[in-house]
Amino acid sequence: MKILADLGIRKQKKYERFSDFLQREVYTDNGIYSFDRHQVFRQIVEDIDNVFLKNQEDVELSNLKGAQIGASTIGIGTSMYIPSQGGLDVGYFLPTDKFAERFDQTRFTPAIRKNTYLQELMREGKFKGANHKGLKEFRGHFLYTLGLFDIKNAISIPLDCNLYDEVDILPEENMEWSYDRIAASDIRFRYNFSVGMMPGLGIDAKYQDGCQYIWNVKCPACGKDNQVLEDLFPACIRKVNDRWERVCIRCGKPYDVETAGRWVAQYPNRIKEGKLSYRLPQLIVPAISLSYIMDQWDKATKKKSRKAKFNCSTLAKPDGGDMQPITEMVLNFNRGEHSLCYFRSANPVFAGVDCGDMAHFAAYERLTDSRKKWIWFEELDSDEMVQRIEELWTKLGITALVCDSKPLRTEARRIAYAHPRKVWLQDFSGTELQEETAEHQGKQFQRVTVDRDDSLEEFCDLFLNEAQPIMLLPTKGAEYPPILDTVDVHLKNLRKEKILDAKGNTIYRFLKGVANHFGMAMNSATIAEYLSIGKTLLAGPVEYQSVQHRRIRQKGAY
Repeated sequence: MKILADLGIRKQKKYERFSDFLQREVYTDNGIYSFDRHQVFRQIVEDIDNVFLKNQEDVELSNLKGAQIGASTIGIGTSMYIPSQGGLDVGYFLPTDKFAERFDQTRFTPAIRKNTYLQELMREGKFKGANHKGLKEFRGHFLYTLGLFDIKNAISIPLDCNLYDEVDILPEENMEWSYDRIAASDIRFRYNFSVGMMPGLGIDAKYQDGCQYIWNVKCPACGKDNQVLEDLFPACIRKVNDRWERVCIRCGKPYDVETAGRWVAQYPNRIKEGKLSYRLPQLIVPAISLSYIMDQWDKATKKKSRKAKFNCSTLAKPDGGDMQPITEMVLNFNRGEHSLCYFRSANPVFAGVDCGDMAHFAAYERLTDSRKKWIWFEELDSDEMVQRIEELWTKLGITALVCDSKPLRTEARRIAYAHPRKVWLQDFSGTELQEETAEHQGKQFQRVTVDRDDSLEEFCDLFLNEAQPIMLLPTKGAEYPPILDTVDVHLKNLRKEKILDAKGNTIYRFLKGVANHFGMAMNSATIAEYLSIGKTLLAGPVEYQSVQHRRIRQKGAY
């Protein structure tokens, strides 16, 4: 009877604070969780405490982190605390169902098996409309471990809190759909954590949108303050008595990074808005060996691709390397002094349209020296696309336009019929740019096929001309239209992935299924220029790099 009574008392026990639950009920490979050599997480855990103790609404917590520093353990603990102690439903999102199933089997399940208290509270559950693998029930509330590749996992489940692991490889559109799952909750807490791979995108975008906490070290010996290790590396690491140590950049003396540092927000006004973000490089987590870090650094200095990975995984500084041709630095280099121009130009104007649920329009004026001055960007409702493009055609004085042939086939053909010999409908196929006359129900229109990857490679190269900028983007002064931020994101999203072809060869392709619509529309505009005057077009006085691309070799440079 006493055993049953003890069991009943234990099942009724609840932790008010997540920090207490974490340190008493969450097990790791090394035993119960401890902040030992992980002191930088204390404030993050306090932030999570405050959400549930103070019933804070709409808090978004984002961790731009180095690899293997223990952030997922905090996420796992949070995910088990919310249903078992907070009486709320939580979703833990990963890239795919297979990824989620493996994570559940190797992280959640072992953590629960090591804890009789959670075993007593938990049972496997099922919920109609979601993959039931990884579904766990605590006291009538649920923990869902879900892959976001499947849209139904993003839209079919009511939740109170969403946790997103590996943000940089989550399907972006499905992630946005999943935000609606917490709309009816009184908490609406979101927690994002990931190694950042691409500057200005994914977890880096979320970090930049938040208060941007950085770990700021003050030397206990000489008082030198504001030492941010990831910005000072490698000068902040030296060998002292044959042992790698973190050292003051002024006096050279070693220090304890945990006791000498504290979190400092770059934008403290955003804290009250619930926009909390932290950058957590490996350098501030003593659990990661400095010998390991310096060994990785030595390898990184010998190969560019390793340098990019080191920046991401160790310094928590996203670096796309060769996989992201257009970066923030590239965009700034190509930034002009003009604003968006909604009027006719004396020079030729070329435009492109990327079609989908929303159409994206981009147009530039070709200057007399052949440079491209981008003058207009607009998102168009697909139902009004034809009418709006006619208005833009008249207002901007468009010379030629390339529009996706799919998925808005009827609308695209109407535009082509209205402007014969000035509009081409585009398909990505084949290996060479090819023009042809196509026909639909007795009506003719112009069609162009291009290799998607070759075309985008050439387009990105236009931003990388070292002599002087070719792609003149509108200025972003004190006040500028928000659409320019969207354009920047879409251009930076022209990213590559490494895959194996049918013969097992490694090839690089531009990603599909990401928000790159203005980038695609801009590429189509450059194709419109080539198709319109490419056969006779001269480069003009602009000094170009001597790169001979496939499209140029075929018919002439632009």
